[in-house]
Amino acid sequence: MTKHTPGPWFIEELGDGYANVLADNDICIADGLTMACARLIAAAPDLLEACEHAIKVSGGTKEQGDSFWKAIEAAIAKATS
Repeated sequence: MTKHTPGPWFIEELGDGYANVLADNDICIADGLTMACARLIAAAPDLLEACEHAIKVSGGTKEQGDSFWKAIEAAIAKATS
């Protein structure tokens, strides 16, 4: 069950370096952010998907080392809990 507004999310530039982040159905995710924050927030669904894909394709081997996989698993938990 998805607990968040699914992506993709888009940036609506407001001018003077500020923006809103909107979901596909025009739900405002965040408003009045600096462009740097807006870009990071807008990328969140894609980053979560990439982390979940990395876990899936690893096949449980986790060859990159424990700290690498623990960081990915912690990011997924933070995004989905």
